[in-house]
Amino acid sequence: MKFRSHGGMLLTFLMMAALLLASGCVSYHDSYIPPPVRVPSDNSIVINKSKDQVWKGIIPALGGSFYVINNVDKESGLINVSFNADPGKYIDCGQIHYDITNPQGRRDYDFPGAIKDTQYEYIVPRLGLIRFSRKMQLEGRINFIVQELGPQSTRVTANVKYVITRGLTAVDVYGRQESVSEAISFGTNQREKFSGQSPTICQSSGAFERDLLELIRKAF
Repeated sequence: MKFRSHGGMLLTFLMMAALLLASGCVSYHDSYIPPPVRVPSDNSIVINKSKDQVWKGIIPALGGSFYVINNVDKESGLINVSFNADPGKYIDCGQIHYDITNPQGRRDYDFPGAIKDTQYEYIVPRLGLIRFSRKMQLEGRINFIVQELGPQSTRVTANVKYVITRGLTAVDVYGRQESVSEAISFGTNQREKFSGQSPTICQSSGAFERDLLELIRKAF
């Protein structure tokens, strides 16, 4: 973050913050526990029905849910859908902890890295106390492949691409504000990380894939 000084106020604030830190009046700690590496998810099921029967059943099932159907091609067996969802339900980005102690007391912030919306305070070197508002958004696409295995056997495979956007808005003690946004993407059995001061790692929790397969099973 780059806040500009107004009439020397920022310089004065930084000097005061340095004195408080040196005297032990202000302390802060942070920690991050990344998500454990998951066993690869099974993203396909076999249905004991013909490809035509499966095709006729899967389209209404997807259309009646929160998915948006973008493209279908029966000859190749491809169904492409998009979605928006609460990242806290389907993504694991580990656990984040901040605590800060100053003359106003101690505050502890502990939250999942994939939480949709949260606020916390943090000491930024050379800037002092900053209040952060953090938002996570999840969207993505799914390619369903409907593949004939036999007259009464069809495999349905769901390849999910997740896109996570992290937005951070920082406000200093003078009310000056700065916002940044970053997006990462990964597949069902992949993981990716955000850059910057907090290189948060994210991956699928497996819940979305389970919900998808259960939705398909219920259609038959």
